[in-house]
Amino acid sequence: MLEGLKVLDLSRYLPGPYASLRLAEWGANVVKVETKPFGDPARKMEPFFKQTGALHLACNHGKKSLLVDLKTEEGLHLIHRLIKKADVVIESYRPGVVNQMGIGYQQAKELNPKIVYCSLSGYGQEGTHKEMGGHDINYMAITGMLDGMAGEAGIPGVPDITVADLAGGMAAAEAILAAYIHCLNTGEGTYLDISLVDALFSWQGVNTMISLAVEGETSLGDELRKYVSYQVYETNDGRFMALGALEEKFWVNFCQAVGKEEWIPYHRSPALPENPIFHKVKNLFGNFDFYYWSRLAEKVDACLTPVLTRTEALNLELAKERRCFSTVVFKEEKMNVVNGIPGKKKSDFRYIAELGEHSEEVLREWLD
Repeated sequence: MLEGLKVLDLSRYLPGPYASLRLAEWGANVVKVETKPFGDPARKMEPFFKQTGALHLACNHGKKSLLVDLKTEEGLHLIHRLIKKADVVIESYRPGVVNQMGIGYQQAKELNPKIVYCSLSGYGQEGTHKEMGGHDINYMAITGMLDGMAGEAGIPGVPDITVADLAGGMAAAEAILAAYIHCLNTGEGTYLDISLVDALFSWQGVNTMISLAVEGETSLGDELRKYVSYQVYETNDGRFMALGALEEKFWVNFCQAVGKEEWIPYHRSPALPENPIFHKVKNLFGNFDFYYWSRLAEKVDACLTPVLTRTEALNLELAKERRCFSTVVFKEEKMNVVNGIPGKKKSDFRYIAELGEHSEEVLREWLD
């Protein structure tokens, strides 16, 4: 769908490469510009697979690798020539760094007035926080996201997924496509200042409106987990089931399936320790094992699902049906990677580039 779109990706680590990964999977021609001598630092981050950082491998299939020394006049001149041919530039350096390097938006605009130029950073290119360093946990903390993920004890923990990085990458890809459509319609280029905190702040819209409605700080999750019909329940072998029977019909189906029709009137009964219905539902789940409840979930239309590990989830038939994986080649070995955009028509580029692998090819293709 994006065949013919030329993307020059100067970004590193996770958010920017995840943005360009999504574009590559839609068919864009993405050239990953890597600086000499080591390329993207993510290549050298533990843990490793075949002596290459797993983070790099996860986010860079379907792209071509161009190795350049950006500290030399020759390297700078080469990037300028490529910018003239590009539709999109993505960079993720600290604010102002690309200007010092001679490849910032103003320089790019002079070379190519139609360029869509995306700067992706933690806190944005302007404002009080722009010079601050940060990582995912910081962006989640300062936007209220981490507090909202605190458990029953109210103590925030470190999530097992870097939400800000991935949300920021998605936001960048979305903005790039909007700007590209604008360019196609008007011939005008665009500068995009996208930050990871932008993405997380935008996710707070629903919770903020709910807090206004109830005149107190709360969230959609807080409102939903008030009920016995919307809870995580433990099985007798220490696993868990998620019951999301918000609509009455699903709660009725659940009660009938477990032979507890007398519970039907308690659909919105509070999930509080002093509520006997809540205790009865918990005890019922505790009477049977995870396998029993998982099989029941497959038979009953009650919004009941097992709480799976990541490995279990990705081994589901559902993951195969949604085409969550692609087979790619890296160092002459086939490996499965999770797609950035499951459930879509895949690009033909099914490889992970070694450092600088496509340098000559890119120059022939873009500059001849």
